[in-house]
Amino acid sequence: MYIIKGKHAVLEALKTGQSVDSLRVATSAQNHPDIRIIMQMARDAGVRTSMVTPSELDKQAGEGNAQGVLAYVHSRKPITLEELIAKEYPILLAVDHLEDPFNFGAILRSAELFGVKGVIFPKDRNTTLSAGVLKASSGAINYLDLVKVANIGNSLDRLKAKGYWVISTDVEYGIKLPDFKPNFPLVLVVGNEGEGVSHRVKKISDQLLNIPTVGELESLNVSVATGVILYHISQAR
Repeated sequence: MYIIKGKHAVLEALKTGQSVDSLRVATSAQNHPDIRIIMQMARDAGVRTSMVTPSELDKQAGEGNAQGVLAYVHSRKPITLEELIAKEYPILLAVDHLEDPFNFGAILRSAELFGVKGVIFPKDRNTTLSAGVLKASSGAINYLDLVKVANIGNSLDRLKAKGYWVISTDVEYGIKLPDFKPNFPLVLVVGNEGEGVSHRVKKISDQLLNIPTVGELESLNVSVATGVILYHISQAR
């Protein structure tokens, strides 16, 4: 069981038929139009709804703004890397040890919007699928196959053996994004907020890719960079 919080995330969970166990609504938010829609959908789906005080909702939600509503959802059945490969998606995304839940959630949102169907992430030294990640994804998690793996490098080797091109981001080296002509199927790898993609993963990669910028700052935020690159790839398709 895990918590989804925020109007958009809860609404998407109900729309996509996720196994929602129960709903919690703050008494101060029950008359908001969006919350009323969520409550009606919950009733239609047979999901029990409890009214709680705003302070009780905040206590259950933990960090971040729950926007007056949260849902307890049964965990989705995980799939394996082999099951993901068998689906033959043209674009996959791999994250190499992200630390910030907001970044992970925002990346999942961009991935879904630009046609990615599967996302691979490591089980260790990576932010978990927390309520903050789910809220930042704005419901994207409901449309993605998420695969937790023991080792990103080994997983990329397996994907390469199945014909995937491995493309990793780099702030300095590699081909400039406007000159990048992707081959499919491919897996885009984005790295840790501070250190970027690991040295081992770069060695595995078929191509390094960077986004040219003109400002004084060193680089884009990883979630923003991921969205820019995925847009470029989606246009190439």
